[in-house]
Amino acid sequence: MLLYSYNRNFTSSTPLNDTTLPTSPTIGYSHWHLGPALGYTSADDVTDVRFYCRTSLHSRVIHFKTSNPHVRLVAVTGSHGGGISPSNWNTGWTALSNHSAYLPADTTYASNYRAFEHRPFSGTHVEWSIHSSYMGCDGWGNSAERSNHQIWVRLPGPTRAPTSTPTSPTVSPTLTPTSPTSSPTSTPTLYDPMPSLVGSFTSYASIILGHLPSVYDFFGGINGTCIDDGGNDMYDCGNMIHVKAAGNNTYSTPLAFRQSTTSTATGAGDITYTTYKSAASGSHAWLAIFHSPTAEIESFMVDGYTGANGSGSVRWGSLGVSTVDSRYYGWYKKGVASYDPS
Repeated sequence: MLLYSYNRNFTSSTPLNDTTLPTSPTIGYSHWHLGPALGYTSADDVTDVRFYCRTSLHSRVIHFKTSNPHVRLVAVTGSHGGGISPSNWNTGWTALSNHSAYLPADTTYASNYRAFEHRPFSGTHVEWSIHSSYMGCDGWGNSAERSNHQIWVRLPGPTRAPTSTPTSPTVSPTLTPTSPTSSPTSTPTLYDPMPSLVGSFTSYASIILGHLPSVYDFFGGINGTCIDDGGNDMYDCGNMIHVKAAGNNTYSTPLAFRQSTTSTATGAGDITYTTYKSAASGSHAWLAIFHSPTAEIESFMVDGYTGANGSGSVRWGSLGVSTVDSRYYGWYKKGVASYDPS
């Protein structure tokens, strides 16, 4: 269950929101604790707590879980109650996929202030902090920084009864509030970015292609796992897509084209995807989108054969981070100077 989700700029003056259960790990701006939200009262009500953050300042990622009793109690009550020490953080923790940070191993200071928001664990020049006056993800805050912090809890099996009567939390509009008798282990529906992204793509495809010369209205790309020909020998079963999750040694098998506005699992970690072709006359464009709530996407690959039959050359590169939304990164690849259409 997601308890904390903050996607924010260092310079943001918006106070933290401690009255709303977050629904999205990547675009959220709120947190709550199990006690007031669902009626739990002890550390035994939680199996473990997972911490995740990444920042625009460096490539290190904090991603670990701990079953430390003190940390579990804070997740329930929202209060340390004193007695926290660095050993609550730098021992007994488990690194998860793509963890590469100094913390929590290098924790030398632990704060009793404000649950998990204000430097609950920190070390020399590194900290975890999402307090409205500070922000840090395995470093010190910087005015140019943008970060994403998440805290999750894993609950025991569904047969465990709550230790007090649950109360209905105030939730964001995308969730239906639970009644006092709802199961304490119900999990909020995670945000799916695909509908809005595909909608934007179809709305602006003609504008995007207006910047490209001689766009060809190719066939295929709606179903199957490759474009067989595309028309005029554009492909010979090409445009196959694969993705690899952090910690995996191999790519996924070729993913099926979906022509859908909703996501489906890739089979690689928690990564989901969709593909969509905009096929208005004169503006044929094809899009693949990958999404991972816990940033498990390590790389993706496009392979298969074009109709160039070995002639010409390939050029590729990075489009960089979006200037509109730093969560999105773009790449391009193209074949040029072929005597055979491609």
